[in-house]
Amino acid sequence: MEKKMMITGEVIKKPEHIELGKYNVTVRTKGGKELTVQIDSEGIDERLEVGMTAAFTATMVDDVIVADKVSYSRKG
Repeated sequence: MEKKMMITGEVIKKPEHIELGKYNVTVRTKGGKELTVQIDSEGIDERLEVGMTAAFTATMVDDVIVADKVSYSRKG
């Protein structure tokens, strides 16, 4: 059974392109935990930058956190 979760954190590494249309994004949560989330979206690396706050609705699939929905904003 897949586990749904909501993750919010600050992007701490430049999104890493892993294959066509897929990126790994590493965030640090308020609790200090570093998580890597896989995002399925072309061009995300041009919009999502280090220091931004990102929120993900995600599912754990085979020990990989896969985002269903992504939202992000600049700190301000």
